[in-house]
Amino acid sequence: MERKLRILMIAETPRNLAEIKGGVEAATVNLLTGFQNLMVEFHVVSIGANFDEREIVKVNGGYIYYYPFTIKNSKFWEFLIFGNRKIKKLVQKIRPDIIHMQGTGPRLLMLRGLDKNKVVITQHGIVSEESKYKITLAQKAKFGIKAAYDNILLPRYHNLISISEYNKRVQETIFKKNPKFNSTIIYNPVNPEFFKAKRPEKLTRIIFIGLVNKLKGVHIMLDALHELKKTNINYTLDIVGGTKEPDYWKQMKNKILAYELNEQVVMHGWVDQTRVKDIIGESSIFLLPSFQECLPISIAEAMAAGRVVVATNTGGIPEMIIHKKSGFLFEKGNVRELVEILKDIYMNKAEIERVSENAQTEAIKKFEPKTVAHQTITYYQCLVSKNQQKG
Repeated sequence: MERKLRILMIAETPRNLAEIKGGVEAATVNLLTGFQNLMVEFHVVSIGANFDEREIVKVNGGYIYYYPFTIKNSKFWEFLIFGNRKIKKLVQKIRPDIIHMQGTGPRLLMLRGLDKNKVVITQHGIVSEESKYKITLAQKAKFGIKAAYDNILLPRYHNLISISEYNKRVQETIFKKNPKFNSTIIYNPVNPEFFKAKRPEKLTRIIFIGLVNKLKGVHIMLDALHELKKTNINYTLDIVGGTKEPDYWKQMKNKILAYELNEQVVMHGWVDQTRVKDIIGESSIFLLPSFQECLPISIAEAMAAGRVVVATNTGGIPEMIIHKKSGFLFEKGNVRELVEILKDIYMNKAEIERVSENAQTEAIKKFEPKTVAHQTITYYQCLVSKNQQKG
């Protein structure tokens, strides 16, 4: 009888799996959903400053190990020494076939001393690009340090999962001197519940999901709604997501008041996955005016729910959407272009039904958890076979 692959995954995972914040957490939890009933035994390690005590939680098909920081508010020492020790002890105990790191940055320090042939890394973001859109010097410095970790540590490994063609092209420039570089493209999976979403009754309701910051272009959305209001086209907008840039959040609040959009725009902050699905269920259009993205899981979720996606043609987004067939694309920062797209949709509501059906069809092919899980396992098996041949 074939033995299950034993996987040790290192990933930020919320203690309550319904309270997901951010694309990496969502991608991890959705992948675990896809792994259920497949030939995989997974062990997920989540090390975070927000955990009070060590816990081991059994989930379908595996376990999640929650570890608090040994020294509060000390990421560098936690990842370099204490987290690394925790990972090595689990490796000795579990004896995994594959060690899969979700994300990059300083967490890569926890891989120190492990068998590189067994290590797989999924890079979810291009930190050097994201840093260009940070507002304060402190934020720019923080992301500059993260980019340095990627530039120095990432090329030491060779098995990578790229979440988009765009992501892989960037990786190839980093790994051009590494002859062992072995990358495959696997899209991030979405929560299967999104595929069950009903068609909305309101066709003029827009939703944005993500961090509220300059990179995500929230100000572009508000500028567009302001211009549309002048022509008596009034969309409502739900902004779902918190912020790590309080000054920018305040600027957006002030902009809403200045544009007299307070009856059209609601800033929800962070909400749980159930509430996210509810708000998506009431919306017909998903809008993401980002200046840089790899392959945003929020777009994948909106497509799975059969929503019309309007997004910038940056990063990996054009790989997800065919303009005017499964969504709409516009140039980043171009308010006028966004206004014209929203105006066309408003005037031709039949477009919503046609494009939403195409979007959901594409999402089923690319982002369904079982499909993504099978692709991931195939990549794991290739690496295991290669390692066995090496002896």
